[in-house]
Amino acid sequence: MTWHTELGDRCLMGPEARLVREIVDYMHDMIGCMLDVTLDGDDEVVEYGVPEFDKLSPPQKIALLEQVLRQMLTATEAPPALNVINESAIAAMYEAIGEMVLSEIEMESEFNESGPLDPHHWRKLLLDVARADVRDSTELPDATCRDEDEWESILESVTMRVLWDDDYMDAEAVLDATPQSARRHRRKRGIDNDYYIAVAPDPSESELPIIRERLKALCRAI
Repeated sequence: MTWHTELGDRCLMGPEARLVREIVDYMHDMIGCMLDVTLDGDDEVVEYGVPEFDKLSPPQKIALLEQVLRQMLTATEAPPALNVINESAIAAMYEAIGEMVLSEIEMESEFNESGPLDPHHWRKLLLDVARADVRDSTELPDATCRDEDEWESILESVTMRVLWDDDYMDAEAVLDATPQSARRHRRKRGIDNDYYIAVAPDPSESELPIIRERLKALCRAI
């Protein structure tokens, strides 16, 4: 479906589509590894610093990623309503991209540039999206740049093409507030009444393999 962004209702294409496909493919692999893994009797988790996404179970995270990625990449007449769940999933995607860029920088010396792994892969993907943004006249670095602040700034700009605010981070405070305080917060920020009460998908054991196959197909589509 088309996604509602600060730039208007848009369907991600080109470099943006490739970036989100690749990061969701990676997240799917990481979260999938946690489905049957336990550590010291506790469920091992993959976290991205986005509370409403991090607290979901692995099946919920996978189902939500499939739902949101499909909505971002498939053109429709109207976008889905933004809510704390789908925006948290998108925030987690871009947080994961940031983690991959930092990991590249930290481990660059361990890569052999003539080998199968590109030590600048995620930085190149970010630059492709940034270069396509005709609004931004900022001079961009080379993919070999190791300045973490530079990449943080680029990632922020790229993220804002899709996710323009951080209302999703206020969920706990709003839900714990009095009804009057919650209404004031929503009114001040222009937030729909249903934004914070959205529920994540919760697939059954039999549904999950089908969802995972759909997600793989979305991630690897050309």
